[in-house]
Amino acid sequence: MPVHQQYSFDNMLLNPAFTGIGEGTSVKLIHRQQWLGFTGAPHTSTFIINGRTGSQPVGLGAFIYSDINGPNKTIGVQASFAYHLLLASKRYDRTILSFALSFHGIYHTLDQTGFSQDFYDPIITYTQRSVFLPDFNAGMVFTMKGIMAGISADHLIPFYNKLYDINVESIIPTYMNFHAGYVLDMPRNVKIKPLINVRTDYKAHSQLEIGGKFSYAYGKQIKSRFLRNPNEFWIGLNYRQTLDYLNSAPLCIQPAFGFKIGSFSFAYQFDLGLTTIQRYSYGTHQVMIGLKFISNKVVDIGRSGVPIFNEEF
Repeated sequence: MPVHQQYSFDNMLLNPAFTGIGEGTSVKLIHRQQWLGFTGAPHTSTFIINGRTGSQPVGLGAFIYSDINGPNKTIGVQASFAYHLLLASKRYDRTILSFALSFHGIYHTLDQTGFSQDFYDPIITYTQRSVFLPDFNAGMVFTMKGIMAGISADHLIPFYNKLYDINVESIIPTYMNFHAGYVLDMPRNVKIKPLINVRTDYKAHSQLEIGGKFSYAYGKQIKSRFLRNPNEFWIGLNYRQTLDYLNSAPLCIQPAFGFKIGSFSFAYQFDLGLTTIQRYSYGTHQVMIGLKFISNKVVDIGRSGVPIFNEEF
């Protein structure tokens, strides 16, 4: 099953409740090239669109991705619906509780036609087969000032992939993500943004990620209810490790940087693996380019009680 490590570039991949939580409409293209130095190494490309439906507290978003990993080829699409409930509102401060539900469809192809037939293996069919796997995800996010706390569930309906032997591959379980973040305002338009996420299936398979960003905003301020700068530069660092039962170990360190100039944004992340496979690899690269469209930059986009949260964790 896909694990969207690209969520460091868009939180909607981590929790669908982030869909439409901010102002404007964003479009992003993310490419992840894994394990450089390996022939036929896994790579994933994702296209994301995320925005708000007019003046309503409703977010709509979707992403489509292509994931190629050896004989496995996956094309997936997810469509998300989010509702943002405004609990309290002040001039520069809003408290929002967001809910979301997503449909996730996966078209999976397993090509075993190129496998060696020098010996017999009962679980290999030496054919090419495909299957469509429907799935659902859900999430909830609470935001207040610069505080964020969220929970999301992947694979709400545990299922079995018919391309595999059920005696070898178990049913795909439901995975839970628990995450929290904070935006610390510093002098001179500097912000520090720590983030933590724990992912678990409650069956001895868990993962911890701790990260943070240091950002600097600049340029002529845009005057509206929320004063903000049109440009931003940031650097970040993530640390990930497994918390599996009897097998807790570091996985990788991920330095990253990015910038936003007006509507355009760019980000790059490098995975420095801490496992033994790193001895045979040159690391993993991840790149994002994006555009954000705001229909009217100088008015209160959150008018009429429509909740808008203007920070990105």
